[in-house]
Amino acid sequence: MPNAFTSTGTAVSPSGTDLLTELDAINTMLGVIGETPVASIDLTLPDIASAKAIFDAANRDVQTIGLNCNSDEDVVLTPTAGEFIIPTTPYPVLRIDATNVYKNIVKRGAKLWDKENNTFTFTLTELHVDIVWFLPFADLPVATRVYITMKAAKCFQARVLGSEVLGPYSKDDEFVAWNLFQAEELNTGNYTMLNSPGLYNLRRR
Repeated sequence: MPNAFTSTGTAVSPSGTDLLTELDAINTMLGVIGETPVASIDLTLPDIASAKAIFDAANRDVQTIGLNCNSDEDVVLTPTAGEFIIPTTPYPVLRIDATNVYKNIVKRGAKLWDKENNTFTFTLTELHVDIVWFLPFADLPVATRVYITMKAAKCFQARVLGSEVLGPYSKDDEFVAWNLFQAEELNTGNYTMLNSPGLYNLRRR
């Protein structure tokens, strides 16, 4: 059956489960433009390749925010020959921030750069950082996966069809998914008025 997005905010997979896989997400996107679901992600097909690119962008954009599920706080890094190498395991790093507020340190390539002294070489014996990881889609909470899917579906529909007829459908679904995503994030994260995701990102601007 074609993928659907229900009023309860769950994407329906071909198997009828509520566990949303990457293939299910692509099929949901195809359903928004009236295409039938596929059995595999074949990037040689233009519509699937386009859907996959938009899906990957939406997945990366949402995770880059820094969610409770993909963030680790106060991780201790130790230098190698005076340089802090950015971890590559267990996942790729989307963002890394030094918790020492007086340290002006940024990610450059595979290492951390000291902007105060214009060097990759540090005299510190350890550095405390907050890390935002790029998790596999399957490792994300279901509500987060649903929101990413509907965000990608709305963008895909607009790029492929640009139709005002189908637009409200994907817009309403994205709104429902956004509310569920926000509720899950607030319920699982130990947020206060001073460290909520919105205020945290606002303070970093």
